[in-house]
Amino acid sequence: FEIYDDQNKQLADLAKNILLNWHNRVDEDIKNKPFSVDEVEKVSEKYFEAKQMTLLKMRGELIAEIDAPYDVYLYKVERAYAMLDPREKNLINNEFFYQNYRDWWTGLYSKANFYRFKKQAMFKFLEAFRHA
Repeated sequence: FEIYDDQNKQLADLAKNILLNWHNRVDEDIKNKPFSVDEVEKVSEKYFEAKQMTLLKMRGELIAEIDAPYDVYLYKVERAYAMLDPREKNLINNEFFYQNYRDWWTGLYSKANFYRFKKQAMFKFLEAFRHA
């Protein structure tokens, strides 16, 4: 089976078209079904579960092959978190990862700014998580 240059170009164009259509569908899906607070909360719950599995592995209480998905998950969460600016990290930490106390933000932001910044931080974190 021989592939000629024009066939290579056709295959490359087809691959680009498939990727473009996929990206367009993802963008459309995000517009129609935006990220929710629940999604970030699920990420944080799974993150701590993955951290626990990693600790068990380090102590020799877990078979190494079982936790491979947890390693990937930790990497994705930590990579997404690294993409945030300091304010976004603060919001994600206090609202989803380390929920230390309610209304922690009242001395820092107005209610409108808090919700706007929280939404921006959630979207940025989830977008980075999906692409990590």
